[in-house]
Amino acid sequence: MKLFGGPGGKRPSGGVNRAGAGSEPAEGSPGIMSGRDARKRRALAAASAVMALAFCGLILHRAFLKPPEPAPPRASTTASAGEGGFSGAAASAAPGSAGPASGATPSPASGRREGMYTFLLAGFDQGQGNTDTLMIGRLDSKNHKLNIVSIPRDTCANVYYGYVSTKKINAVYTLGGGIDALMEAVSDMAGFNIDSYMVVNIKAFTALVDALGGVDFDIPYDMDYDDPTQNLHIHFPKGRRHLTGAEAVKVVRWRQNNNGANYGDIERINIQHAFLKTVARQCLSLSNLVTKLDDYIGIFKSYVKTDLTLKNLAWYGGELLKLAEEDISFDTLPSNYYDSIRGFSYGTIYVDEWVKMVNEKLNPNYEAVRAEDMDIITRDAEGKLYATGGEIAGGYSSFLDYDEYIAGLKKSGAEAGQSAGGAAEAREPPEESPAPETAPGASEGAPEAPSDGAARAESEAPAETPGLFYSGGETEAGAAAEEGAAG
Repeated sequence: MKLFGGPGGKRPSGGVNRAGAGSEPAEGSPGIMSGRDARKRRALAAASAVMALAFCGLILHRAFLKPPEPAPPRASTTASAGEGGFSGAAASAAPGSAGPASGATPSPASGRREGMYTFLLAGFDQGQGNTDTLMIGRLDSKNHKLNIVSIPRDTCANVYYGYVSTKKINAVYTLGGGIDALMEAVSDMAGFNIDSYMVVNIKAFTALVDALGGVDFDIPYDMDYDDPTQNLHIHFPKGRRHLTGAEAVKVVRWRQNNNGANYGDIERINIQHAFLKTVARQCLSLSNLVTKLDDYIGIFKSYVKTDLTLKNLAWYGGELLKLAEEDISFDTLPSNYYDSIRGFSYGTIYVDEWVKMVNEKLNPNYEAVRAEDMDIITRDAEGKLYATGGEIAGGYSSFLDYDEYIAGLKKSGAEAGQSAGGAAEAREPPEESPAPETAPGASEGAPEAPSDGAARAESEAPAETPGLFYSGGETEAGAAAEEGAAG
């Protein structure tokens, strides 16, 4: 069988072989390639094959990438004013009556803005299983912008789970039974449904910094803090320093010094933002993307829980590569960070400022978010509590009372001591200490707490065990124990 038209199945080169069948023309004769021409042709064929493979790879790459599914639109509610110390229907709220006020009408969906995707990033604390780090992000894949807004851990959330408890956003994951409750509560605050989530163990942060070989960071303050109960010791002078993963965790956790100077959660968030920008810059550098990609994937698989698919993650990764450092912005939810309700410190949101920030930085939809689309507890011009969604879930008495909480801790400590046959020692107060000054209207006109004083503490609430995302090895003692067990 002749594959080509030349004699004996040989393919002619550049023309007819005029020397006759069976004769072999000399190199350089008309229509015959020289050795150099043959090598060029082979190189061209190889280049063509590489280009074909690259093209196929591009097709496969595009087929492998998939943006996340947008969340469905939510129904909006219309708030109403009430009496008795706070607005809304809180005075008549029944246990378990969280949600939109009766008579609320859904707002028709007006469409999603092209290329907009939102996500919730939640990070666990070091001891209680609370999500002390909470951030809402919006990626604009059309204009290549990423906006991130932090929610302070003490921000008041309009939630109720059938028992008296703290209504802080950082406790929703534990008290509400997991990520679904947290996604709902944060979406209520934002006024739109968030598309996806990522729950991160602090170990991911440590491993990422170590994978980068450490991070150079300008520490903004002298940090001098010790907490023996957590085996936590933070001692860094102000200035530029090369931080390991373990050291970086201490820096982003710091908020006060042993001398009583308390910089608070907001300054801690500012430090976290600055550090994250530094980490992002190093992660997205070309050299680190080439050499550290396997490390990034391994860290993500080990320490991050998400509803994003592998295709979604690959898509996000490709979009993040298009960002420069100046394309990433960080903000913090505007609120009164020093408010107090029933003796516990809370952050109550400044509604007008928050609505403006949501629409400028986070809202993925064409239709602007309004205050009545949100369900948050805040204060009116007279300092009275009200819920923008229409009612305070569970009523005012569903807020945990600080004095009753401490009394309950002391009682349980005394009972434990008696059962052990020794002197009882009162348990230490929780980190949620009362605010220095009670904000105006914090309890003005509010109903009295139940007479039996049976306030249920956080530690008694049903909780989903974070498992991998909080394994107890984040402190120095825990890490050492894990290393010993591994050895």
